[in-house]
Amino acid sequence: HSPKTLVVDDLSIGLLPSEKYWLYEQLQAIKSAGCDLILGSSDPAEIEMLCDNALMFHRGNLIAEGHPKALIDRQY
Repeated sequence: HSPKTLVVDDLSIGLLPSEKYWLYEQLQAIKSAGCDLILGSSDPAEIEMLCDNALMFHRGNLIAEGHPKALIDRQY
């Protein structure tokens, strides 16, 4: 398959570190092939590694948008 968009939600929960590393490599390869990735995650390191832009929600309301590193530095 060659999807244009891939939506994933908390895929790495419960995985061993080696499994997470493999998963991140696969997602990076998919992104490099031109697929957009929509990622639902509460792990800042995962978001920073995999995302070019991030949206943060609180109780269903958008509270911040920007580069993951910038949002992490603001300590949301």
